[in-house]
Amino acid sequence: MLTEPCIEKKLKKLLLITSSGGGGLLQTANAKEQEAIANNPGIQIVRRDLLKDWLWKPLGDFFINFWNQAQRKGDIPAQLICVYGQFLVDIFLHPTIFVYVLYTLFTEDVDHIIDTQPLGTSAIVKALRIFNRQRGKQVRLEKVLVDLPTKKATHFFRPIKKLSSKNRRLVKLT
Repeated sequence: MLTEPCIEKKLKKLLLITSSGGGGLLQTANAKEQEAIANNPGIQIVRRDLLKDWLWKPLGDFFINFWNQAQRKGDIPAQLICVYGQFLVDIFLHPTIFVYVLYTLFTEDVDHIIDTQPLGTSAIVKALRIFNRQRGKQVRLEKVLVDLPTKKATHFFRPIKKLSSKNRRLVKLT
């Protein structure tokens, strides 16, 4: 894991990945965006919503609405379906997320990535490795965990634990 604060460097372009599935993810993204601008007023922010911008719109809208309604209603079984089904999203949507992240990295030529949502971590890191190799850069992924680590809140941690040590070196947990 990286230990140096990534935002303190003078970066030109930041890719901020978030998700509309859950208000905490959006609020964290807003806070990280404000922090980046405060530390580096000239930074350009490229903001992408993984579910809205990179998935087939009806599927992304379904995931967003399902999760948000389950949270609003306090529907624990529905929330558990989302959390325990996350690995299916990571498996089946890996190619889609990978292609969109890779395309965005190359077209926007980012210097840093902040990700506030739990989906597609492996696909994001693999795209980042290719981008770094091709561009000769050392861009890192700052993964912001919006939930405290408990036995029941593992949806951020399982995908990170599954990363190889080589891929894990590209990730800084916040």
